[in-house]
Amino acid sequence: MNFSNMEETIMKKRTFLVGALALAASLASPAFAQAVDGPEVNWKLSLWGNPRAFTAPVDKLAELIAERTGGKFKIEVVYGGQLAGPAENLDGLQVGAFQAAVIAPALHPGKNPVAMGLDLPFLPIPDLATRQQVVEAFFAHPAAVEEWNKLNVKQVFTILSPQFEFMGKGEVPETLEKWNGKRVRAAGGLGEAMGKIGASTVTLGAPDVYQALERGVLDAAAFPFTYAHGAYGLHEISDWYTTNMEPGVNHGVVLFNLDAWNALPDQYKQVVLDAKTEAYTDNIRVMKEADDKWLPVFKSSGMTAITYSEEEKKKWIDQAAKPVWDAWVAQQNAAGRPGQELLDLIIKTAAE
Repeated sequence: MNFSNMEETIMKKRTFLVGALALAASLASPAFAQAVDGPEVNWKLSLWGNPRAFTAPVDKLAELIAERTGGKFKIEVVYGGQLAGPAENLDGLQVGAFQAAVIAPALHPGKNPVAMGLDLPFLPIPDLATRQQVVEAFFAHPAAVEEWNKLNVKQVFTILSPQFEFMGKGEVPETLEKWNGKRVRAAGGLGEAMGKIGASTVTLGAPDVYQALERGVLDAAAFPFTYAHGAYGLHEISDWYTTNMEPGVNHGVVLFNLDAWNALPDQYKQVVLDAKTEAYTDNIRVMKEADDKWLPVFKSSGMTAITYSEEEKKKWIDQAAKPVWDAWVAQQNAAGRPGQELLDLIIKTAAE
């Protein structure tokens, strides 16, 4: 499939999904015409960086909660790492330094090994609507619930991020073999998979990637396609980008401190759970708008767009992904957790 056809297919699919989900949300909205009564509750949610497509669903969730409680339950989203940095959000949340936060499990895999199952590379999750079903099923599994409970947190919402793709400088990696020796920014299972094919991985905060790529410290960086590449300006200094590699995702998860959650009145807990559906709908809409904005920019930038054949992608799965899957399953099983069951849940839910 050439890039133009691929772009058209992506747009049609996402337009349909956004329309269908928006209709479902609008049909459900009359139930919330009456504000839910309760006590005044004011929380803070810790989040890094500035408002962007990735953070829009978090803002939407907070907005819906306030709206449906008549402003009595407010969650202030505090940006810029003012409350804690990305790698410290989980620690701060556990001890109650703030009541809510977005965390990236890939930043502390030893603390949330079960959650890292969703960050395994090359999982067959074709679109955001499917990802919504997968993450909800996965985090409802008893092993995932138990992991969060031990950390004194409750998983509330998972930001639906599109599949990562790479942007980079220098030689164009049209085949798997040409990634050998490249220095790439990739974390979690994706980083492990890239190591399997000879790339060296660098853990680097997103704001530092532009300069590292510009100076040649990095050859390529993986980010959610398309919004993050555009947000960080990588297209301005890159020579090429991948369009259909689909190597995986590093998820962002909205967590509440478990003690704070348990202290909420039941009607507020229900408001939070009900608001998730509309927040997911908005999440998908925002990501489609990002594609509408950035795909034409990338296409006209002069960068080489790399589209891999199905044969080439199968090589990625066999040589880079499956060894990482097997290692994760073995690690979970050795610790007494149902690793194979969790991986099967992801694959089965995605297929359905």
